[in-house]
Amino acid sequence: MKNVHIEEFKEALKSEKLKFTEQRFAVLKYLVENKGHFDCDDIIFNTNKQYKIKVSRATVYRTLDLLVKYNFVKKMTLDDGIARYEGNIDTHHHDHMICIETGKIIEFTCQE
Repeated sequence: MKNVHIEEFKEALKSEKLKFTEQRFAVLKYLVENKGHFDCDDIIFNTNKQYKIKVSRATVYRTLDLLVKYNFVKKMTLDDGIARYEGNIDTHHHDHMICIETGKIIEFTCQE
């Protein structure tokens, strides 16, 4: 992840009167460095596993709200009602389709 993005994240936290913590940074880093659509449980499990750090559910939800507000990640809620998140840094616009048989999320871009 580029230093400019880390500084922007620190500024967003400062604007919200929140501290830069290893746990909050792990949530951002995970979503930026991994492709996919992750729910809160995925993020908790994978940040704990990948970064060997304990991140609470409350911290993940608060951090996700901040990351969405400041456009670091995108949030989408599908028909199953579960919010999923994906990194929005250095990405291109794309849309999503959901397979009604498997529930798999398929990304696609329209080309002119």
